[in-house]
Parts: sequence; structure tokens; C-alpha cells
Amino acid sequence: AKKDGEILAIKFKQFIENNLKLDVFFDTVDIANGYDFAEQFSQNISESALLVFHTDEYSNREWCRREVLLAKKHKSPIVVVHSIKNGESRAFPYLGNMPTTVLTEENDYNFYKIVYLTLIQVLNNLYQHRLLSQYKEFIQKQVYTLTSPPELINLIHLEMNEEETIVLYPDPPLGIEETSILNRFNTNLKFVTPITINKI
Repeated sequence: AKKDGEILAIKFKQFIENNLKLDVFFDTVDIANGYDFAEQFSQNISESALLVFHTDEYSNREWCRREVLLAKKHKSPIVVVHSIKNGESRAFPYLGNMPTTVLTEENDYNFYKIVYLTLIQVLNNLYQHRLLSQYKEFIQKQVYTLTSPPELINLIHLEMNEEETIVLYPDPPLGIEETSILNRFNTNLKFVTPITINKI
């Protein structure tokens, strides 16, 4: 959020540019005048990991909320860095189901920790995609794969029919308290991980 997070985001961007061989997409400077902001934003999020600096104002900003929803739609890796100082008037409900860390100080050590966690998520996302694709070949049913634990927002992008659909996601399996809520969306969904695949 530009109101209370822009300076931090710029510091982090400069840290990456000065120390690492990684590309950074930062809307303030990377979307040229005259280009469709929403289209450019959506295209870049689909090819990136999203790093959220969760400040007091983040959840109050429309485009901050949109970037999270777009990243989840594209199944992009997401990491949330908590940097709340005083509190929020309303917590954004879709800022969950992803790894988080806490920013204690704005220094190189903590910035490296954030980069490390983000790159781990990128590699895990790629690994899980390939692993689950192999399992998918042996399932004789309609399969929808996710590289992170399922949540309700994933299911709105799922094309449903009357047949049983397998939602295949990484271990460990979700508890019954979560899957029972997910099944209220559609009782034809069966939630499976590699270690529970033999129960299909």
C-alpha cells in the first residue's frame, strides 16, 4: 500500500537490484503510461511470485486486494511479510493459506530471509506441479490439481459437473474441520494428497 508501505517496498526493490540477479515487477515504475494497468498487472502476476508487505493500510487498498486475488487465480506462489504497526480496520480474508514471516528490522539480513522464503515457495510450486502431474496420470477420474492446500476461493475457478472430481494437492492432508467446509461447496469433490491417493 503506497500510503504506508511504498518506502519499504522501494528499499526491498533496491536491495534485490543491488545484490541479486532477480527481476522485480513494481507497478509504480514498470507499467508505462498509456498501458492498461489491470492487463499489465494480471500478466505479470501470472508469471511471478507475489510478495505482500502486509502493513496497516494494505487491506484497505483495492489494488492490493486485487493482486492477491489475481495471484491465487493464477496459482502463483505468495509470501506475506507481516509489518503491522497499529492494527487494521478490517483484515482481508484472502490473505491466508500461504507462508508468512515477520519483518522486525529493515536490513539486509531480514531482506535475505524474505527472498529465501519466496524462492523456496517458487521452487516448491514448480516441484509440486510436476509431482502432482505424474500422480494425475494414474487417476481415472476428473482431476483438479493445486500446488497449495485447497481453500474455497480455489473452487470458484473449478468447472463443475455431476461427476466426482478429485482435488489433488500436496501433503499433508487437511483436517476434517476444513474439508467438511470445502465439501459444502460441492459434495462431488474429493480432496486427495499423494499419501491418501490409495483411498480413491
